[in-house]
Amino acid sequence: MAKNLFVFTKQVGNLLADIRKTAKLSQNKVAELIGMSSKVGHSYISRLEQGKIRNPSLGTIVLYLEACNTSYNTFFDQLNKIRTAERNQEITRNIPTKIKPALRHKIDRDATLYANKIKYQIKTPKLDIDKLKSKIERELSKYLSDHKINIDLIPIYQDFTSYILARVLNPEPNPLLDTSHWQKSGIRPMLLQYINRMVYKIVHREQNKLSKRKMPTTEKQKKMVIGFLKYRVMIEQVETEVHKLLNELEVPFALFQGYKDFARQCFSNLKKLYYKDQALLSQRFKESIIMWQRMNLDESRPSISQNSNNDTRTKEQKEGLDEKVLEKVKNITIQQFLALFPKPK
Repeated sequence: MAKNLFVFTKQVGNLLADIRKTAKLSQNKVAELIGMSSKVGHSYISRLEQGKIRNPSLGTIVLYLEACNTSYNTFFDQLNKIRTAERNQEITRNIPTKIKPALRHKIDRDATLYANKIKYQIKTPKLDIDKLKSKIERELSKYLSDHKINIDLIPIYQDFTSYILARVLNPEPNPLLDTSHWQKSGIRPMLLQYINRMVYKIVHREQNKLSKRKMPTTEKQKKMVIGFLKYRVMIEQVETEVHKLLNELEVPFALFQGYKDFARQCFSNLKKLYYKDQALLSQRFKESIIMWQRMNLDESRPSISQNSNNDTRTKEQKEGLDEKVLEKVKNITIQQFLALFPKPK
């Protein structure tokens, strides 16, 4: 039996009453056209329009609409709007009232877009390449850090990773893998082989997820949207404090988004590791700071393949993000995290 049965609310009853009034019919007349006796019928129609009959049969609703000479499409289109408004109202209750109206509208808009993305997703969509690259980047960064790879050699491994990803996504058969182009001084052949297997494994895992994915239930969709909305509220609070800090430090405005993206990454690591593994968390912070110092700021986040020949970037973009500012952004993100997630007793 379904966990969440449809409940015929007063708002839906009001919709039926409006349809009846538009047709200029009395409750007694509708009851008569449906085939009910005047006494019992009037009472039933009255209770139906007041939302007191929580689960009326679909047949009764169809007969009601036919009596009022109203198309089913008209009724169910309006019903869908009512149900959508009810769900949105329940979701937006999770936005704190102290948030400014403009920001509240922005968060509400993002939650609506996310809800529509979940609701209308097809069962087996195409791979999200950006998301796929992001996962590979994180795995590669962790692996290179664990093996204490020389920073000057990291771009070579990144370039090789991009090459392997292109091979995996190529629908045509690929020639045998030749790593000689990347086997330069200091490069470890065993790491190249690992990267090759790692990329194939991540891509195939994502492909399997897509083939097995099922459309989430309505209740699951609602929980997903509420979770997304709560995260957006928290991130906005973190970014507000980071924005204030960057203003105080007189950081060039062109670099604000880079530091905010770094703060998001720190916040994500904090949620996963703060009360679980402090040593690993410290390592993640060090990796992130090094990565954002070296990252290509023409992109909104670090990319696997960086274009070192781009001479149109500003001086700040060529130099990357400042280590001291990154440390301060990290510290203020930790402060905000602890305010949002106090240590459990």
